[in-house]
Amino acid sequence: MVRTSLLEACAAKARCVTVEIETAAQLLDFGKRIGDGPRSREQLEGAVAIHNLLQQQGVAYLADEVGMGKTYVTLGAIALFRH
Repeated sequence: MVRTSLLEACAAKARCVTVEIETAAQLLDFGKRIGDGPRSREQLEGAVAIHNLLQQQGVAYLADEVGMGKTYVTLGAIALFRH
């Protein structure tokens, strides 16, 4: 039995384009809007994770405590789809 990774299956369908953190950091500047620090990095990582999940699975859920930056993460994920 041959096991195919999700990324390989995605690439075979030629519809999924995942984004790396470094690439997203060049496209999105969370630090400029909310200040450099761990929070902006966490939101960048969240935007990349949500983008990649949506590309691979077609659905993703984003939930956390109030004030953790879900809006920035969501807008970041949407912005990644534009690039």
